[in-house]
Amino acid sequence: MPHSKKITQLISDAVDQSIIDFNEKKGKRTYLGGSSLGESCSRKIQYRYMGYEADEGREFSANTLRIFQFGHEIEDSVAQWLKNANFDLRTEDKKGEQFGFSIADNEIKGHIDGVICSGPLNVSYPMLWECKSANEKKFRDFKMKGIKANHTYEVQVALYQAYMELTDNPCL
Repeated sequence: MPHSKKITQLISDAVDQSIIDFNEKKGKRTYLGGSSLGESCSRKIQYRYMGYEADEGREFSANTLRIFQFGHEIEDSVAQWLKNANFDLRTEDKKGEQFGFSIADNEIKGHIDGVICSGPLNVSYPMLWECKSANEKKFRDFKMKGIKANHTYEVQVALYQAYMELTDNPCL
C-alpha cells in the first residue's frame, strides 16, 4: 500500500485534473465579455475576441479555477446576506437569467451580479451591485483607493452602469 502522503498527492492530482477537464468541456464564449474590456493589454482583448486559445502552459491552472469558483460561491453568500439585511437585491430576471446587456451585434456582452432596488438605509436606489473577492493585499488596496485600485473592475463597473442605465447612484 502506498504511503499516505503519496495517496494524498494522487488524490489531489486527480481532483485537479477533473477541475481542468470540467473547465475544458464548458463551451467557449462566442462574444467578448464586458469585464474583459478594461484589460490594459489591447492584444489580449483582441486575442479573446478572436477566440484564440491560450498558449500552451498558460491555461488556467486548477488552483486558479478553484479561486474563480470560490468567487462565485462568495457572491451567492453575500447576495443572501444583503437580502437577509432587508435589501431588495435582484440577481435574475423573470426567466431566471442573469441581468445583462448586449452591444455590437452581440459581439460584446456583459452580465451584472445584481441591482439593489431598495433597502433599510436612507440612500439613493437603484444601484448596481458587483461582488468581488480579493486576497488580503488587494483588499487593502480597495479599502484605500476604492474601485480605482483595479482598472479592469473600474472599466467593468462603468460599462455595466452605462449599459444597464444605472448611472444615477454609486455602485456597491
